[in-house]
Amino acid sequence: MKKRKNIGASNSSEMVAVIGNDRANHDTEHGFKRRWLVSNPVCGSQNIAMAFGCLPPGVTATLHSHPYDTAIFIVAGGGIVQWGESGDRFTEFNSGDGIFIPAGVPHAPINDRDVEMLYVVARPVGIED
Repeated sequence: MKKRKNIGASNSSEMVAVIGNDRANHDTEHGFKRRWLVSNPVCGSQNIAMAFGCLPPGVTATLHSHPYDTAIFIVAGGGIVQWGESGDRFTEFNSGDGIFIPAGVPHAPINDRDVEMLYVVARPVGIED
């Protein structure tokens, strides 16, 4: 990780962390790539985790759920989110949209476009997959 100079911080609980873009993306078990920017392992965050990711064109993630709320901001591209207990509901989303997925709701993003879908995801800390 690129080191940055901190001015005026006497300890880590007072410091604002800036995480460089040199961290590697990794594949998730659901079919997309993600890079954690804020998490406990990355910067010591105790309450929130945030990642930047991409879903390549034509890719459908696996239907899955989490025991926590998830918030997603679509930076570029778009697609469809498949959701519901049997995965029989579909909602379109576009660049600039925010998506809230309540805990326990099965969901799977689908990139039906010909460009990468770029997103930022936020959720509780400790669940960085």
